[in-house]
Amino acid sequence: MEVVRDSLISTFKSAILLQLQLSNIEGGGRLRLDDECPGPPLHEEQTLDQVGVVQGHCIILEPGPPPTPSQLVLRCRLSSGTKEWEVTVDEGATVAECCQLVVLSAGLQGNQWHLRRTNWCGEATEVLDDETSVLSKENLKSGDLLLIEEGKLPPKNFVRLAVSLFTPSYPTCTPAYLTDPDLTSGLLSWVMDSATVGVDINEQGFTHDGDFPRVDPNEVPLHLQSPAQFYPGLPGCLVGLDSIEIHRDSTIEELKALILTLPALGGAVIPTLDFLLRVREMVNGRLGKVFKNPQQTLRRNKMETGSHVCVTVLEQEETLPATAIVVHIQARTPGRRSYGPAAEVIYDCNRSTKPAELVKLVSRLVQIDVSHLRVAKHKLESFEWIVLQENYNKESRKKKKSKSTAANIKNSPICLRDGDTLGLKNLQYDPEDADDFSTESDDRGKEILTAVQEEKRRKRKLKSTDLLDERGGANQRPRRTEVGIKIFVPDYKRSS
Repeated sequence: MEVVRDSLISTFKSAILLQLQLSNIEGGGRLRLDDECPGPPLHEEQTLDQVGVVQGHCIILEPGPPPTPSQLVLRCRLSSGTKEWEVTVDEGATVAECCQLVVLSAGLQGNQWHLRRTNWCGEATEVLDDETSVLSKENLKSGDLLLIEEGKLPPKNFVRLAVSLFTPSYPTCTPAYLTDPDLTSGLLSWVMDSATVGVDINEQGFTHDGDFPRVDPNEVPLHLQSPAQFYPGLPGCLVGLDSIEIHRDSTIEELKALILTLPALGGAVIPTLDFLLRVREMVNGRLGKVFKNPQQTLRRNKMETGSHVCVTVLEQEETLPATAIVVHIQARTPGRRSYGPAAEVIYDCNRSTKPAELVKLVSRLVQIDVSHLRVAKHKLESFEWIVLQENYNKESRKKKKSKSTAANIKNSPICLRDGDTLGLKNLQYDPEDADDFSTESDDRGKEILTAVQEEKRRKRKLKSTDLLDERGGANQRPRRTEVGIKIFVPDYKRSS
């Protein structure tokens, strides 16, 4: 259809209904833009130019009443599901009223539910915890995606945290090398010994997490599978305890004291809170940031309702500086694409942020000469390994030339953080340095990521082809031939 850009949506819809000879469409019909992610229904008081309609755009006509200017059309989804639906709510409604409407539209029962925002790619972010606030003040817009989660919200300025007990499969202690590296030479030599004898990958070390069961690729296409099923398993046992409510401005020390009041920890003998109880954040089922400063608040650590923390009862006293990083190391089994059991290493970046210093520390612990040792960090999301070295080639944006920059274990491309895994390889068993640290799980994870990208490219190509056909395809007006331009430059010397 040809239409003037400043026409109202209502006028454009009437023209469509007239041309298609539709008079009994349910609710009067409404329009929306057909983008890669279809947008919300359009307000009829807007013009085509205001909603961003351009030449060749595809418009969807569907049953249903169009929203009014004071209404929001929000997308909703269960936090544990993938199916989405829409609800129309007045922007003057409160968060509690919106939550009740979403619960009713989903066919759920009870009042133990709350809403959570999402970011641009649909990942969960902060909770809408002020139930008395109106939607217009929460900066919600039509088309935003909200997650509906089970659990009643805590009082205002309080957060509800899920608490688990993590029991590692290795001894938990604070190594003395934080103060004197020479005291613990050979402390973790058993790591390399256990890997040398060939510990099976499915028994210890790198294995998939039980929360993500493997899926048969013959039953489900690769692009519909979750790569998380091939993430490495936790180096220990994680048991859910309970959930707690605590004020957002409480300190980590107060959080520890409250956790100790849980019935599941009633029998634990912990003489002091400051030293024998480690609390850390869980991110997507993985071990994350360790809370090192007991006087920092939960607000400072960005803890929100729905966050997950795990607690570990230590065997020795621990006072970690803010610059310390808690990582796990696993030794490569010679001749096999697998790893031995994990061990914990605490490295203080205040000593040095150079990769060589970290490699020297690991070398001293496992009693392998630095020249025979290779250390690589596992990049979880991409299923790749990056070898720790002193320099990395980076491409300059301006000149598009590669230049060598000094490496920092806290910065890109290493970005070492609490909970990361380091793989160790003894070059005496691999003189050619041909082993790339990868495992079969990494291969499977990469296949899924590649399939997802291929599916996105296929959809984009199909969409562009359909759009070309709708515009006329080969019958389009041919492009004008390129013609050179002439620029007149006066002769200033002659004129002077």
